[in-house]
Amino acid sequence: MAKKKTKKSAPLSFDLNHKTYFTSGRVRKLPFLEAWLNPNWRRIGFACVLVVRQHVNGNFSYGGFLIDVFCLGIKDALFFANQTKAEYDELLERYFSNLGGNPERIGYNEAHNLVFGALAYAEDLGFAPHPDFDLAKWILEDDTDDIPLIEYEFGRDGMPVYFPGPRDNYGQVLVKLRQHAGEGNFDVVLPDGDTYLNLKKAGIEVTHQTIVEALRIDTNIRNGNYGDDEEDEDYYDEDEEDNGWINPEEVKDPNPHESKNQS
Repeated sequence: MAKKKTKKSAPLSFDLNHKTYFTSGRVRKLPFLEAWLNPNWRRIGFACVLVVRQHVNGNFSYGGFLIDVFCLGIKDALFFANQTKAEYDELLERYFSNLGGNPERIGYNEAHNLVFGALAYAEDLGFAPHPDFDLAKWILEDDTDDIPLIEYEFGRDGMPVYFPGPRDNYGQVLVKLRQHAGEGNFDVVLPDGDTYLNLKKAGIEVTHQTIVEALRIDTNIRNGNYGDDEEDEDYYDEDEEDNGWINPEEVKDPNPHESKNQS
């Protein structure tokens, strides 16, 4: 089936006024209005959470979080202050446009626990949130016992499952999973839709080095780069991240998540 071409949205930028308003803590004093979530997040492994507060003038401030609930936690974050209804409506439409289906309204406690639960799960595996989380998190309350606990299950089938994105540092991710989860206690979805553990169980020899090479080749092909690629760096390059917006290439068909040996 031919891959549908997606027009890439222009990345959003955050001016000083947005950052200052969030870091001042004033945004947290606004009354909570609503929160949104893509309803298919458990199946595809990506949760998109948007938390909205409203000003007395009727405008909106909001923070958004793209969450890899299977492994990496908060992969992206955005924040905007004092936006008009037209700006808010546009953002709401664009933010969920690549996730298939309309978002559903959820309560604040659900949004809070999903964000902070995924954050804690990923940090236990050695993964830090996207740098913009330090600003976007001000849309949320402090994570204290005052917030009723909702326990969400992260990972899949009781373990972290890494679904590679085109801007990930594959080598670094695998090193962290091996260190914090342990060999045999995590899985990796490969470009052909099979998984690392499936191949191992089938007796096919596969190493972390061959996984990184396969992922790098697949990324080069999808990006139209057929030349030699540089070796995977030890550390993630923040400059390669889009600023505060979902890359359509990061959210693909959910079928690769479905293990072929499940019965």
